[in-house]
Amino acid sequence: MGLLDSVIGALSGVRTTSARGDMLGAVLQMLADGGDGIGVDGLIERFDKCGMSEVLHSWIGRGSNLPISPDDVQRVLGSETIEDISQQLGLSQRVTADRLSQMLPFVVDKLTPHGRLPADGLGDLGQLMGRMAAR
Repeated sequence: MGLLDSVIGALSGVRTTSARGDMLGAVLQMLADGGDGIGVDGLIERFDKCGMSEVLHSWIGRGSNLPISPDDVQRVLGSETIEDISQQLGLSQRVTADRLSQMLPFVVDKLTPHGRLPADGLGDLGQLMGRMAAR
């Protein structure tokens, strides 16, 4: 995903690749329906549980995206998810949480261009990659 990574990185202000992988791929894998990640339903559940549903819904809805701090990303996603992504990418948990705090709002916003979640979910990893490339 070299060119796509460069474009996403430039648009979101996040360096998307590390020594062992790319952050965009890890985020899409986490959000993909039917994959090993938490999926969008799990993401919604975690934001609701932490009292931060307004933040997530700002990313889905039209208009500006509310920010999320690296500490809140850690709290919402949980240490296990952050650790999994950290190990996958060869980054510290702190750097991973920082990059996720910048990338998650951007990616969720781009995957929900009509201001709502698709009724049938976001799609599998291939579909998400295709939709990000088309944006």
